[in-house]
Amino acid sequence: MKILAVILGAIVAVFVLIMPITAIMASQGLKNAEKPWAAGLVFNAARIRMRLFRYGSAARIMEAGLKQFPNLPDKPKVYYQIGLCHEKRGDTQLAKQWYQEYLKTWPTHPWASQARAHIEKIEAEVL
Repeated sequence: MKILAVILGAIVAVFVLIMPITAIMASQGLKNAEKPWAAGLVFNAARIRMRLFRYGSAARIMEAGLKQFPNLPDKPKVYYQIGLCHEKRGDTQLAKQWYQEYLKTWPTHPWASQARAHIEKIEAEVL
């Protein structure tokens, strides 16, 4: 029973501390942009926030990351995810802009058809 209480306490602690931890991750990654691990830290922090339904802060972290790491190899994925974050938080017009930019820059990327489907869904909702 004590082990179960310790495990439960640890799980609760992780959930309470996850937002400050991801804030530190993003901040350290942005401050140490010259380090090889920095970009990964920033975008992992954003992806954790996406999984916790914190779409607004996830998008802001990814946008800051794009500015700090303009030569990011996963750039298409990040553009798509930013669009997804804005869509999930209800700002469909901003989401549409990110999806359109994604399609303009990477029209043959594997996720291009999904981005087009998101745009079509957004446009259908406007009508």
